[in-house]
This record gives sequence, C-alpha cells and structure tokens, in this order.
Amino acid sequence: MSFLGRKNNKDDKQPDVGASPVSDAPPMIDPATGLPPPYEPPDPNASKNAPKGNIFQRFKNYLLDSYNGLYKIVLEPSMPTKQTVFLVILGMIFGMISAYVISPVEFTGAGPHRMNSDAIEQWVRMAAVGHAEEIAYDGSTALAVLQQLPNPKQVVAQLANDPNVPPHEQQAVAELQNIPGFNEITGSVAPQESLTDSLLDIILPLVVVAILIPIVVLVWRLLIFDNIVAPIINQIRRARDPELRAKQDKAKKDLDTLKDIGRINAEMKQNVVVDAELGEPVMQTISIYTKGRNYDDSFAIELGPDQGNQFLGECGVSIATKAGDDVQSVEFWGFDMATQATLTKIFAAPAAVNDPVLQAKLGPRVENPATDIIAAAPNAKLTLETDSIRIQGEIVSVAYNDAGGTPNSGIENMQLKILTWQKQDSPVGMPAGGLPPIPPPQPLPDYSAIQFDPPPQMPSPTPPGSRSLNDYDDITFDPPPQMPSSPPSARPLNDYDDITFDPPPQMPKSNPLQPPPLQMPPSGLNPLSPPPLQMPPKRAKDEEDDPFGGTGDFTPLS
Repeated sequence: MSFLGRKNNKDDKQPDVGASPVSDAPPMIDPATGLPPPYEPPDPNASKNAPKGNIFQRFKNYLLDSYNGLYKIVLEPSMPTKQTVFLVILGMIFGMISAYVISPVEFTGAGPHRMNSDAIEQWVRMAAVGHAEEIAYDGSTALAVLQQLPNPKQVVAQLANDPNVPPHEQQAVAELQNIPGFNEITGSVAPQESLTDSLLDIILPLVVVAILIPIVVLVWRLLIFDNIVAPIINQIRRARDPELRAKQDKAKKDLDTLKDIGRINAEMKQNVVVDAELGEPVMQTISIYTKGRNYDDSFAIELGPDQGNQFLGECGVSIATKAGDDVQSVEFWGFDMATQATLTKIFAAPAAVNDPVLQAKLGPRVENPATDIIAAAPNAKLTLETDSIRIQGEIVSVAYNDAGGTPNSGIENMQLKILTWQKQDSPVGMPAGGLPPIPPPQPLPDYSAIQFDPPPQMPSPTPPGSRSLNDYDDITFDPPPQMPSSPPSARPLNDYDDITFDPPPQMPKSNPLQPPPLQMPPSGLNPLSPPPLQMPPKRAKDEEDDPFGGTGDFTPLS
C-alpha cells in the first residue's frame, strides 16, 4: 500500500464463536402455562421517557458520540496506518545513525567560539605574538580577533600567569591587556551541549514527525487531493480515454436526474393535485428521461400505512422504439392487481407519430392506435383506467432531436408526471364487483326419531356335529418308554480300568534341529573370493571381429 493510499476498513473486534447468540432473550415457552409469552410491542416513547442520568454521564455520552461521529466515521478512514507511521520513524532513525555514526557531518566555516579550550589558548597566543611584533595585528585587529572567543579576558589572564608558556609569549599576552578597549570586550557565547539537549535533538524530531504525519495525510486526503489533485488527474484521463469520458458524462447525467427527481417530488408533495371525483391521489411521482439513460422506470401503487399498506398495482415508463441511438417513443403502462389487467399507451415524438413502421410495431400493443399513440408535447396526457384504479401520465417538459435526420423525430429529454387514484375499496385479487353473496345457512335435518335394530346374535364357537370340549377332561396319556442304559452286546466301562499304555520311544541324544557342521573348502581356496577370470581364446588375425557372435551373418540361398 502506498503512503497516501486509502486504508481498508476492518472490524477491530470479531464475534465470539463460543458465545451464545442470545443471552438475555425471554423463553420461547412459558413453563407455567406451556404457551408462548404474550407479545408486547416496543414503546416508541421509551427513549424519550428514559432517565437522562446525571450531568457527568450525559457529558460522557456526548464525548463518546462526538468521538464516534467525528473520528470513527470522518477521520479514521483517511488516517494513515500504524505501519506507515512506524516505517517513516524507522527511516528517520536510520538517517540519524548514518549522519551521526556512519558518516558524521564535518563542520566547515565555523567561528572560533566553537573551538575547544586548547585551540582557544593557541588562538590567543598567536594573536598576542602577531600584535607584539606588529606583523599582522594592530590593536583594533587584535581586539576583533579576541572578541570572537568565549571569555577572552579570562583566557588572556590565565595565559599571562601560566608558567608553562614561554616568557616572550607571556609578555606578548600581557601586552594585550594594555590595548585601549581591552576591558570592554565581552567575547562570543560558546554553544553548551548537555546529555538532555543531545537526547532532545534525537527524540524531539521523531515525536514531531509522529504527530505531523497523520495531520499532513488528513489534510492531503480530505482537502488537497480530492479538491485539487484528483480533478486534474481526472481531466488528464478524460482527455486520453473517450470511453471513460462518456461513462462519466452518463453517470453525471444520471446523478443530475436523480437530484431533479428528488426536488420535483418534494415540490409535488407541497402541491398535491386533488381530483374532483376521486380526491387526493394514492401516488404521485416524476419520471425523467435524458439521452443515453437506460430508461425503464417502474413504481408500485400502494395505500398508506393507515389504510393497511394495500398493494393496488404497478405502473411505469420505458423505451418503446429507437432510431439508432435516439428514442422515438416511450411506453406508458399500468397493471391493476384487482383485475389482473395490464394497459399500455404510447408517447411518441411529433414527427414519428404517423410513421408506418412505428404504427405497425406498436399498434398491436394498444387498444386503439388512433387515441392511444399521441405526440409527446408539453401538457399532453394519457390515462390508464380500470374498474379499480386510474393512472394518469402528463408531460411536464420535453425536448426533441433529429433522429435519423428528420427534425423532431426523436426525444432528447422528457419529464413525465404520474398520478394514480383508487376508484373503490375492493380487496386485492378479488373481482371488481367484490365478493359474491353468501347464501343463508340451511337448518340441519332432525334425526331424533330414528331407531336402530339390535345387532344379530353371534354363532356358537362349536361347529355343528362336533363334540364338546368337556368330553376330553378325563383323557390320560401313557408315560414315555424307558431308555436303555447301554446298547446291547456292549461291554461296561469298568472292564477298561486296568488298561496300561507303553512309554513313548526315547528321543536321540543329538539335537535334530542343529544344522550340520560347515565343511571347509580345500586348502588354497577362499570361499569368499570370486572365481578366477577366464581369458577368451585368441582369435586369428583374419577372423572377423563380430561383436554379435555371428548373429549378423547371412548365408545366401542357393
């Protein structure tokens, strides 16, 4: 993102996934009655009747509202991001490190008052010698040189009494005190640098930059860029891109149209047209066409909330025919919800009303082409009327163009006022005459004297010619035969008590699972060494060198 780029708005807080979506909602079922609680509509005056709180709470709410309204909505979308400010400050820190550590600044042309103490003393001694020998400095020049030093009189006094200074230089320094006007010199002030000053020289620029960056960015984005820079950039783009220019011109026309619609609707609410027969209209609005607009307006016809928000139908205006890019005629239509009828009439440019092509195309869409296709002129009216509603369209203003080269054959722009009235209070979707009459209820017949026969007697469960079940009460059954204890000609098990078995055969002493001992190869042979290489026999010089072993030889057939 660029330094001056717009910041994407992101939510700072994410919803808690684990939290319950409704915490304090009332129960859906009342445990006492088993029924849902009764619906209590909200009180519209609850906010007005709520306690205002003390003055501190109201002041706190005022500050919060001002913060949310001014900063969160107006300023925050144009503020630079924290990463941008951090990067600028980081760049300043790197610049200071480079200027003070890596490649420090070398002073040139500085005055003598910036020298250290040793250089100042040397400066005084050279001035004294130059004045004593009258080589370079006279009295006034020597005083001018001393005036550039901090505390020149104190330095001269110290050097005049310093035993480390050679005697002839001490005498020359002492003679400086005898120059007329020596006691009047004050010297220059030496710069004083402390640790606090050094820290302020580093920290203060960073703080100033951190504060100035948001202010500069806000001024740039809110005042300078949108009002000065963006229009210049847009004009350059418009000059280079004709498609963009046409698109922006169309968007501007649409915006102007919407503004005109809002303004005219507000004026129409101030001046309501009252019909002598039907009274005030259910709806009144304006439909505006401008060249190049995708003209297809539609409006719902509904009663107000005090009348039940009843939907009566719909009406609108759209393009009917065009000649190239110019509109020749527009279609004014209406739909009645009660009768399910759709009516259509046409406003056409004056020169296109009697066009045979237009009449042939639009004639089947209207009931009477002679009266339902009229010229679009100021104050021209068309009325769509059913048994339930009346829809009236009146042209307020219109301008023509030369569609196809014929004058006044196209519509350049137009304003159409639409008014609708309800003719009767019939329910939506019902016939125009209302519901059919309900016949009176007929009395039910009297069934109190009706008698019913007794049910027929059920037949006996015992079929005819069969014995009764009581005849079988003294029946007895023989016991089952006794099973033999052992099969015939079989010996009893006691005869096998003294049977003995021979012991198993003795196993051999050697381990049958042990592998046989390894047999060592004859001496002189290593079992792990590869066999000796066998050299191929030598071939004769005249023998053919065939790597395929003769497989490529071909013997001709005889």
